[in-house]
Amino acid sequence: MSSSQDSSDWTRVVRKGRKNRRSNTVSHSSRHVKPQTEGLRTPEDLENDYKQHRKRWEDEAYSCPRLRELVKAKASHLTEIDKAVHLGVGTFDPNDGLNLDGKRSTFAQLAAFEIMVEELEKITGGKIETFFQDPAFSASDKQFLENIGHTVLEDPKGTQMVDAKTLFFGVHLYRPIYNDALEGELPALFVGTSYEDWGDIFADEHIENVERMHKSYERCGFPQERLDCAFSTTSIYWKPKPEGDGDVKGKGKGIVIEEVEIEDEDEKEGSDGEEEQELVKKLEATTIN
Repeated sequence: MSSSQDSSDWTRVVRKGRKNRRSNTVSHSSRHVKPQTEGLRTPEDLENDYKQHRKRWEDEAYSCPRLRELVKAKASHLTEIDKAVHLGVGTFDPNDGLNLDGKRSTFAQLAAFEIMVEELEKITGGKIETFFQDPAFSASDKQFLENIGHTVLEDPKGTQMVDAKTLFFGVHLYRPIYNDALEGELPALFVGTSYEDWGDIFADEHIENVERMHKSYERCGFPQERLDCAFSTTSIYWKPKPEGDGDVKGKGKGIVIEEVEIEDEDEKEGSDGEEEQELVKKLEATTIN
């Protein structure tokens, strides 16, 4: 990152009323980071690392299964999501080679993103296209993401894609990036720093669109393991169900039509004819004195 101290470039996220948390966290969106060009690991190596990290994260006792449960419970009405945009995840191959916490957090965020998409595809019944944007991506990062089925975009294309049919996933980003991405239509689902976690110092600075979403959406904390900073100060926001949905039978916007057996007219006419003939026979057999 740049060493600039300009307040518009750096942010501090302050969590209120929580114990055992760092009092502030520097945003790690990679707006000023130049991609690494030397000593790159191969995309295949990164993919192998990711598989190991994802398996480890999925095996945790709380975070992964809880995230799946939350998506099923809170997003069951979001049937129109057709794309997912992940901004600012960072490089998967830090150049110091020793930043294990940073690498683990980056892979954990990728795993969480993919798991949310998997659960949402069960809800929508269709394919959700996935997009990544980060100026810090090296050539290996980009190829790795493309190899596992994602599309990598150049800045600011990803930021401009967010609309009402989007899962917008961005953990620990700069305030202006959140604000720019939320400038138009608010996304169906958002994962990132909540409005409350910015603290009073940034109440009116570059987060007015986050505030707009905060006032109209439902929210819960992102599930995480204790002492794990990968998702610190991170919340999930989702568009609430339209009023009256509880009165409709079925799931989502579908209406269940109850099946009623209706007697076929031809069969009915045939049945009436047989009864009429039987009545005639009985009358003919009757002797009138």
